[in-house]
Amino acid sequence: MATNCLYTIAVVLYASQLIPQVQADPLIRWVRRLKGCGSLSAASPRRGNGVVSAPNGQTVWITDDGGALHVLDTINTTKEEIYFRPPSVEHRWTESRSSVSLFVNVNGTETEYAVYAVTDVAHDDQNSTSSRIIAVHGSGDLIGTLRWQLEVEGVAVQTPQIGTDGRQIYVTHNDASGGRGYFSVIGAEGNRITRQSSLNPFGPITIQSVDGIDELYWGEANGRGHSASGRIFRYDSSLMQTDVGFEIVTSTVVPPVIWRENKRRRMWIGGESSTIHGWVDGRSFFDAPSWSRQISPSLRNETYPITTKIISSPDGSRLYVASASTSFYCLNSKNANIVWKAKSFDSVYTEMAILSPDYSSIYSIRHRDGTVEKRSATTGDLIWSFNCTSIPGRHPTCQDSVEAEFSLSSIGNTFYYVDIWGTLISLQVGDFPTSPPSFLPTVTPSDRPSRSMHPSSFSSKPSAESIVKVSREPSSEPTLPTEPSAEFSISVNQSSVPSSSSEPSPNPRNYVPSTHVSTAPSAFLSEEISISPTVTAATESSSYPPSSPSALENSGDGVDSRAPQRIPASNDALGSPTESKTASSSAKILRNFPLLYVRLFAVGVVWLVLV
Repeated sequence: MATNCLYTIAVVLYASQLIPQVQADPLIRWVRRLKGCGSLSAASPRRGNGVVSAPNGQTVWITDDGGALHVLDTINTTKEEIYFRPPSVEHRWTESRSSVSLFVNVNGTETEYAVYAVTDVAHDDQNSTSSRIIAVHGSGDLIGTLRWQLEVEGVAVQTPQIGTDGRQIYVTHNDASGGRGYFSVIGAEGNRITRQSSLNPFGPITIQSVDGIDELYWGEANGRGHSASGRIFRYDSSLMQTDVGFEIVTSTVVPPVIWRENKRRRMWIGGESSTIHGWVDGRSFFDAPSWSRQISPSLRNETYPITTKIISSPDGSRLYVASASTSFYCLNSKNANIVWKAKSFDSVYTEMAILSPDYSSIYSIRHRDGTVEKRSATTGDLIWSFNCTSIPGRHPTCQDSVEAEFSLSSIGNTFYYVDIWGTLISLQVGDFPTSPPSFLPTVTPSDRPSRSMHPSSFSSKPSAESIVKVSREPSSEPTLPTEPSAEFSISVNQSSVPSSSSEPSPNPRNYVPSTHVSTAPSAFLSEEISISPTVTAATESSSYPPSSPSALENSGDGVDSRAPQRIPASNDALGSPTESKTASSSAKILRNFPLLYVRLFAVGVVWLVLV
């Protein structure tokens, strides 16, 4: 009996090793300053730009408003940043309000090429303003170098979309005067396949694959989204034909959202006056919508449109969207009833939210102070929040605004975002589990010496000595805008701060706010910041609904066991902070508590059954 009891307990303990440890709060993995960014006169990741994590998790791609493309290695973080800047055009300045689209091979292990858009603005003649669709190599020795570029009319609308097979690229673009809209199909080698136009400007496109055929949808952007009139368009790649809806619906500056399951289809789109329109089962997309609902309109301008893309749950039952004001909603997709609502009070949400791979939680960023929020997708309860005050060396009242789109790794354990100063931050929001231990000894000896258990060589998971644990909720004290901290050895103009109003207006030259040949090093050098162990106590905040965080809620089940390599922090970066053994031990206890809890519970159950 005793033998069976001990055997059962051993099996349970072994099985508990298979349960990934749950991480409640985010941990800083690394911080990098992008080349060419960091001062008021330099380029900056702005509205429409974005951060995109490659599916294989090895690189992250970022665009900025100066038209540059940055590529960073997320595994070997000491590797020099790849910096691509398109050739300049005479008598024009180049800017970008585009993120980047990646085309990967079938196995998802290698990025074949990347595409984004820049706009060449004429100094004197607005009608001569044009855009370029630029493709760069995505891997190998040529990564980040020019593949081809193609000029198109007017101003490109947000990010070009790549077709399912990678042979076609789709983009909408409008006259610089805000009139005629264009839809272009471009070949993977840079040749234009077709171009269609309309008397009204177009909004950004969304793409969906059906049996290998690309279907694209977009709306009209009359009045930069402030107009109540507009039509829906659909393009079928197999027929190379565009269908036009005759029903006047709304003007929009965001792409529609399509959900499909077998023959069931639904569509939702955000429009003027902070209104959402939905087409549910049985309703043609070219008929009047099944329902329309206004959510928290802007107090400054009642016609201000929804400017962030709506996302839907995998089963199409729920919608997640930010209003034109300071609220974030979860709606029932069939009737627009409110499931839950979150309010920030002092900041709008300017970037599309992202669901975790297991769909249990949702990430969003508040524009004004760059606060990252993780909420329960089911209840809306705040799980944790993170902002620049959690980065060692930053001023306690810093407010680093975030406008560019952010990204979550494909396995959901790493979160990337960049602020308007070009500071790219990598947060660990999920676990990097290790393989469970074996009961049996190794049969054959290893041909390599054992690795040191020093944190710098431990590959399973960043240790508490090299990672910062941050507070669960932001401080309720009001904060003031400040410049970037001096921990970066980059020249920063301290005279003023870029505008980060709580309600940014659409760019005057790009009607839809948005998703290089030279390889010489920039005058601004990128620098990685090695983080010292610091634990910040959680504080209460009256700006959020009461949170109900669970210590056992999993924020991601990643399988990448490679920890980031680190370089020592220089005196110019963070100085020489003293290490805190207490903070390190606390971080370890908090991270290991869920697994200990599971083990004790399992042993208790077995004991009750046997006794």
